[in-house]
Amino acid sequence: MELFYNIVSPPSRSVLMLAKHLGIESELTMKSVNLRAGEHMTEDYVQMNPQHCVPTLLTEDGVAIWESNAILIYLAERFDQEEKVYSKDLAKRAQINQRLCFDLGTLYKNIRAYYGPLAMGRSKPSEDLLKQIDQSVGYLEGFLSKTQFVAADSLTIADFAVITSVTVASALKHDFSKFPNVTRWIADCKGSIVGFEEITKKAEDTWKATLEEK
Repeated sequence: MELFYNIVSPPSRSVLMLAKHLGIESELTMKSVNLRAGEHMTEDYVQMNPQHCVPTLLTEDGVAIWESNAILIYLAERFDQEEKVYSKDLAKRAQINQRLCFDLGTLYKNIRAYYGPLAMGRSKPSEDLLKQIDQSVGYLEGFLSKTQFVAADSLTIADFAVITSVTVASALKHDFSKFPNVTRWIADCKGSIVGFEEITKKAEDTWKATLEEK
């Protein structure tokens, strides 16, 4: 299988972390995509993924899967036979899937809308967007008041998605002081996800180098 990714992309990092955590990196041929150079807009890439986003997983059968959360599910269903991060119990799985939808449709959406322009050095977004982030993080705070991790008392693939969203805001100095459960959970993820520090540092170093080039 081929994994097309960009280390700076939070969704890409969630897949990279899961692959490392499950010990399946050898199953993947890593293809770093230079977004600034437009490698995601080439004819071959767009033919594979018409939405030309990262990450994209190309299976041995030539099936292209994009949207990071869909890739997380695919890899977990295929390789997590011991149910370390993705239970086969339908109710538990539904809870995990709900958190994945929450990340994509609410949390990451709001974080990207506010912090994306700031990270690119553009004008400061409206304060209304900042309030939407805090509202989203408030929902997350509520989830974490009931379980140690996002969807259960043990690590699941939902944590891989949500932590890479949250760390974007954290890296850009978002104030999480009023969310003690989220603060506790961030520390738990750092200590539980294999490769978290390594992959996050590589992303930070790459981003700093990109800013210096600009």
